[in-house]
Amino acid sequence: MPDVVLLLILQGLSTTEEIVRTSILSTRWRYLWTSIPFIDLDVSRGPKNPTKPQKKRFKEFVSRVLENQTLDLNSFRLRCLNYYMPVTIWRWVNTAVTRKAKRIDLMFCTRENHVIKWPQCLVTCDSLESLRLDLYPRSFLVFPDGMSFPALRSLALNNIIAKLDMVESRFPNIFPLLEEICLIDCFNTYHKLGEILSISCPKLKTLRIHQLNNDFHGRGIANLDLKVSCPDFELFECVGLEVQDHFILENVNSLKKAVIRPQRKCSWQEISKLGDTISKVLVGISHVEFLSLNSSFILVNT
Repeated sequence: MPDVVLLLILQGLSTTEEIVRTSILSTRWRYLWTSIPFIDLDVSRGPKNPTKPQKKRFKEFVSRVLENQTLDLNSFRLRCLNYYMPVTIWRWVNTAVTRKAKRIDLMFCTRENHVIKWPQCLVTCDSLESLRLDLYPRSFLVFPDGMSFPALRSLALNNIIAKLDMVESRFPNIFPLLEEICLIDCFNTYHKLGEILSISCPKLKTLRIHQLNNDFHGRGIANLDLKVSCPDFELFECVGLEVQDHFILENVNSLKKAVIRPQRKCSWQEISKLGDTISKVLVGISHVEFLSLNSSFILVNT
């Protein structure tokens, strides 16, 4: 069979590790796997409690998989727990960026509340269309000035502590084509009472804000007042939020699906205070095709 058919067979395998194993089939298959345009590596698929030599072999394996500098990458996905320092991980990311990766998905562990500097290789990246970053446990992420992602359409941040103004005022300039934002258990470094998380992106279609863990001194992103203004908005999910005085959805006539589920039931004092706010939200999204509310939100409105 021609190489193009063999490559289609390889792309049907679920993991990069399986694809690389085909190199033992014959001399013709030995280097065929290096022409696959996606990389999916997960250290948890290896032995439990790996030894130091095993960790070293996996490290060498990742570097080897990334070697082919002549082939552009469609995607680079890496799950490496706490086995490697951020400097090693960013070196791999730099190689993926050099290969013009379109999608990057990272999950790695750091020391709790550790400060992670945004890698220089990702300060300006004109090929990246999708970026997902998951830090565990929760860590501070420092965004530098001069960032630019002209092609990015999807951004997901999990367990990130960052300055609010990164989300609030700089998104439209840094991500002009952004269509999807997903913020899971993210926290603001300087949370002041009454501070508003304002998201205004001209092309944004999907916004997900989930606060599943709220143990960081009430500084979760869902504790902030929220204002969303996006003309192309289609999907809005806000789960685990604290209903605040300012909960504003404007310029969302394109919205088709809304999921709003507060974290807890409000006291009667809060209900009387927030009833008008919630009523305005419901009126503003009355045109949606799908609406999901929990009892906490409905109780506030009644």
